[in-house]
Amino acid sequence: PNVCVDQEEIDEGRTDVDAGQASSSGSSFIFSFGQMEVTSCQETADKYTCTTKTSRRGINKTVKVTYRCCHGFAKTPSGCSRVQLQDLPETLQNIGATDFLSLTKSVNMEKILRENITLFVPSNEAMQEFTVDLEAENEFDNGLDENRTFNEVVYRRRRSIDTQELVLAHVTKGVHYSGDLQDEQVLNSMAKGSTLRVNTYSTLPPTATINCARIVGINQHSANGVVHTIDRVLRPVTRTLAELVESRPEFSILRQRECGVDSEREEEIPDPRRHDEDPAGARAADPLRPNRRRLRERVSLEGLLEGSACLDAVIKSHILPNVICSAAVQGKARTVNLLDGYLMLEKTEDNEIFVGDAEVLERDVVGTNGVLHVVSGPLMPQEAKPLLEVLEAHNLTRFMDLLEAADMLDELKDLTDVTVFAPSNRAVDEIPEEVLENIINDPDRLREILQYHMATPTLKASDISNNHIATTRADHPLRINLYSRSPLLSGLISMGRRHPSVRMTAGCSHVSALDSRACGAVVHVVEKMLVVPKVNVMDLLESNEDFSIFTKMLKDTGLNETLVEDGPFTVLAPSDHVFRILPEEELNQLLEDQELQQQLVTQHIMEEHLCCTGINPNTWLFMDHKRTLNGSPIHVRRTNSGRLMAGPARITHCSSPTRNGLVHTVSHLLMNIHRHRMDDDEDCDRRQVFSSPGLGLLFG
Repeated sequence: PNVCVDQEEIDEGRTDVDAGQASSSGSSFIFSFGQMEVTSCQETADKYTCTTKTSRRGINKTVKVTYRCCHGFAKTPSGCSRVQLQDLPETLQNIGATDFLSLTKSVNMEKILRENITLFVPSNEAMQEFTVDLEAENEFDNGLDENRTFNEVVYRRRRSIDTQELVLAHVTKGVHYSGDLQDEQVLNSMAKGSTLRVNTYSTLPPTATINCARIVGINQHSANGVVHTIDRVLRPVTRTLAELVESRPEFSILRQRECGVDSEREEEIPDPRRHDEDPAGARAADPLRPNRRRLRERVSLEGLLEGSACLDAVIKSHILPNVICSAAVQGKARTVNLLDGYLMLEKTEDNEIFVGDAEVLERDVVGTNGVLHVVSGPLMPQEAKPLLEVLEAHNLTRFMDLLEAADMLDELKDLTDVTVFAPSNRAVDEIPEEVLENIINDPDRLREILQYHMATPTLKASDISNNHIATTRADHPLRINLYSRSPLLSGLISMGRRHPSVRMTAGCSHVSALDSRACGAVVHVVEKMLVVPKVNVMDLLESNEDFSIFTKMLKDTGLNETLVEDGPFTVLAPSDHVFRILPEEELNQLLEDQELQQQLVTQHIMEEHLCCTGINPNTWLFMDHKRTLNGSPIHVRRTNSGRLMAGPARITHCSSPTRNGLVHTVSHLLMNIHRHRMDDDEDCDRRQVFSSPGLGLLFG
């Protein structure tokens, strides 16, 4: 008895799902002839809610049933018991909110207290503090004296307050118990155009706020509504964050700079007034806006005024995609801004709040779409720092020396929307001194090499898929590959840069550090200097006399035409020496038998880009097999001693990338000629045949 039931039915539309198909979420459902139903229930302090999801012949519905004690009854161990209800004025008197009651009466608004309403009432202490704040604000004027400049927070004389609107800003129509209030829910107050935003935080103890005022008492029943007590007075909230910034003179620099920032940010901070009381649709933002004071730290005030700094990154570093009120900061906390970067928040024992090194000078300026805090200095993100500064921070001094030798430092400062694959100091030091000196003494060649390390546009690791071709400033393609450390997980290669089983290479150089952001740039650190590819796989083979026999076989079989296509290809090329150590009879047979040549050549070509850096260590659980052109699998691995092998052969030299692939040198043929002879001639001498030609040479 005395339990009221509310039922809400939501039509979720149709889906074309076969009868009996299991849910990808793994939930357990009841299936019967194309029907599905699942029910879950949850009990809170003041209500019991059951949610039932049904699907019948593709028609989906959600029914939400809420059981609670009717108004005038409270939940007790024995059930819903009647409580003594009084009118709202008497309720306010009983809970000690007498100052707000007196304020309401002083402006002849007692009639509001006779309607069915929810009242967020400030305590007497909150009313006293509000009065003191008003008095302090009106002690200041706009005149400047010798001790104040416009770089300081400016306190302005406030216009007289509309007391009736102030009262109405605490009131919303209808009865909203604490259990009904949800995070990011936006209610319309009875003040003209003013809103009330609910936020909840998982602090210890849990915190709930209304327009950033902490809710300190809940569910005080009255005959015609409910009262929640808050710790501060609410002012009418009628302006967006942008309008608040526009209206305040201390944000003049910020306004100028915001004009140059992409308008897409306006979409990221929607106006919750469009959503009324829809908590799912009402999203908000929390700008930690920089005050005019101390605009410095690398990006100077002059740079911001001239538009030479990374303004978009600077602005986004101050904006959070959710509302963080000062009440939510207890001790140290961490949150994320629009750059997906972390901001450290801290409240000291003296109740001061810091964001990084900047102090929060003014808290909780509430707008209709979020809250604004004024901070003592700009929050300079990594994305706003100059590219050269980021290179220096990573100690990439040898790369910077080469840039200086090529007279490219000034050019680098002006680059935007660029990705830099910066070689580590070790990568530069590995170049033979004589070779490096020749490169430095050839300005055009040095410039081309350095430009090959720069690509457009900016590429974060999450933007890259396997075999991505980047456009470099040297006008030569740069191939980026992703290799799974565990072949069993190769299907997960798209999981991104944070997955530990994926290794990235650029031009077959291991990318050891990812996504160091700078102003208009992203820096990835590579462990080898990149080599500019100017020929294709076939050109490379033809230009090397050590591959003359293998190259002739390619031409005889017509595969030379394949190896000039886009690819990518990886050729495991045996040198002439490998052929010459074959018995003369076998070599002659191979050179005369075009079908045998076709089998051998296709066994040495793969249609993929297999950098040596991407070859995995051999384990008993994971064996990495690659498919060759003739369809046969070949096991590629890195041995315990660190040697690279392809089938029975050792990879003795790893190629730098060409325009369409790689040419790696192998120590033996990947196809056993002895076995093919025995298959064709049963009368052949049946001597012992080893799986590897190397074993035959050593023990045969």
